[in-house]
Amino acid sequence: MSSLRLVFDGNRYTLAGVEHENTYGIVVFLDALGVKGIWETRDPAEVLNNWNKVYYIFSDELRHLSGTNFSAFSDTLIISVRGNERFNNNPIRFAQLLARALVPAFVRSMHYDFFFRGVICMNYFSRSTRMLIGPAVDDAAQFYEVANWSGIAISPSLSSVLEGNTETAKSTIIVPYSVPQGKTDYALNWAVNWTGADSYGRCRNILIEKCRTYADKYNVSHDFSDYNVYLKFKNTLDFYTHCSNTNSS
Repeated sequence: MSSLRLVFDGNRYTLAGVEHENTYGIVVFLDALGVKGIWETRDPAEVLNNWNKVYYIFSDELRHLSGTNFSAFSDTLIISVRGNERFNNNPIRFAQLLARALVPAFVRSMHYDFFFRGVICMNYFSRSTRMLIGPAVDDAAQFYEVANWSGIAISPSLSSVLEGNTETAKSTIIVPYSVPQGKTDYALNWAVNWTGADSYGRCRNILIEKCRTYADKYNVSHDFSDYNVYLKFKNTLDFYTHCSNTNSS
């Protein structure tokens, strides 16, 4: 579902009546972890039904943001948000606004056993009803899978805008954090703090149980794929603990 209206002129669909647009704004890629081979271990009907619920949870949260287009390809959610003069002059506020829209859906997704990993990028992009291209898209494609956790990181290019800014220093939604990641030439040093939306600690309990389950599986199987899954959940839980300690200090 897109908050930009699809218009059919009798021959083709356009986005809000515009065949394509070139703009400056935000692009987000969110990849659902652990979906490959999921049909072998879980009921496909249940997985697809839960995915539909998660998709519409995100769609509902994002529909209030003007200029937003939201779609999914397989297990990846793709979000683009057109900027405006007010937001482009205050990119930190723009990023915070989108982060706040993503957090409730990110948290609720865990209740349906979907754990997302992704990145927020800000730059120029071009889009139509069928394609999204540009520097912001290239940035997202480069970084959305490098983190070794479930979470939403800030791209290095957007991080350079955040660093040293007094407004960023006061932020509780985008926070400095050394995101665990694989080998890369660029560090991810900022992330979306979603932990405050876990009001009753349900996600924390889910993460603890996931850590326990995959640690036990690895101790039996000695299969490093089990250890890698354990590590992703442990890194996510470590971030949760870090944010909780920071908030309480």
